[in-house]
Amino acid sequence: MNESPQAGENHINDKGLVEKQALKYAKDLALIYQEEKARRKDLEAAHEKMRAVVDSMTDGMLAVDNDFAIIEANRVASQLLETKPAGLEGTKLFEVMDLPELKERLFRLKETSGSKDSVELEMSSPSRQVLRIDVSTLGGNKGYVLVLHDITSEKRVENLKNEFLAILSHELRTPLNGILGFTELLSDELAGQLEDDQAEYLQMITESGNRMANTVEELLNFAQVQSQGPESLDEMVMIGNVIKDALYSLKDLSEKNGISLELEKETEGPVVVGSTTMLKDLIFNIIENAIVFGKQGGQVSVQIDDKGEECQISVSDDGPGIAADELENVFKSFYQVEEHVTRTHEGLGLGLALAKHIAELHGGSIRLESELAKRTTCFVKLPKAGGG
Repeated sequence: MNESPQAGENHINDKGLVEKQALKYAKDLALIYQEEKARRKDLEAAHEKMRAVVDSMTDGMLAVDNDFAIIEANRVASQLLETKPAGLEGTKLFEVMDLPELKERLFRLKETSGSKDSVELEMSSPSRQVLRIDVSTLGGNKGYVLVLHDITSEKRVENLKNEFLAILSHELRTPLNGILGFTELLSDELAGQLEDDQAEYLQMITESGNRMANTVEELLNFAQVQSQGPESLDEMVMIGNVIKDALYSLKDLSEKNGISLELEKETEGPVVVGSTTMLKDLIFNIIENAIVFGKQGGQVSVQIDDKGEECQISVSDDGPGIAADELENVFKSFYQVEEHVTRTHEGLGLGLALAKHIAELHGGSIRLESELAKRTTCFVKLPKAGGG
């Protein structure tokens, strides 16, 4: 049966429509392809730019997934670990950084869904170096970023400084003991009777010698504490008793300055695992600091609070306060808010630096809050024995 002319014409029209539609689809696909190609090019450019930024960092950077496999490493990290960046990717972190404390910190961060942590660790291989490692979570909890700061040189300088201070203190202590011993002998008139002016001069020598002896003792104590490691922190310390002992020891100084001392709630606990001697130094220094810089005739109050797995000791004074931009500086060694030439308080500026070092050595922290002309409060947090 022959096809009618009308049917043939419809068939041709349908074929033309299909071709037009196919051509349109082809153009759309070509456009999508071009857009995807441009998007991929932009992503590659952004990745290259990010890689350039990461590789230009002066610190090492490692990115790991939730299984702690390395997914990204920059040039400095590969240099610190003495391997090529490509050789690090895909490797388990703990195969190249066999550091039990880092492993413990990362697993704790994962278990508690924490966002950041920081730790100082000494690596013995591939070479001996000290690293400060700052850890933060990747977006969407997809892993962690570790920034590796090489502080080996800083620690070496710090150790040399502490050795120098220890040697200096020992060398000064011997002649000072001789001076103070002979002035005491002369003051007791064992070498003959003294005129009034001679007795006055000897008293001045004795007072100056005692001030210098206290300075030497402060230097020696600072150097000793700086050299202590966590292996010496194995005593069960009742913080409440430490505070009461410190308040008793500082009673004369507070009375001399006309300052009343108040312990808001007496308690023996809580218990902290650490060094009794060092924790006594910590508490003594922050209370003494509050008395020395407090307002004449004012009050220093001490409080202990339970913060779950931690205890918090707060020491408040109603002195002149500290400007906001000085709050972090006061924890630096030999730093005092007052200028040296206008300073009205004696001391080397080591008390709070020592307190900070002791708090951190015990796994704790220390900070200041202050309002000018109103109040300054020092907060110390320490982990309790057994986590509470």
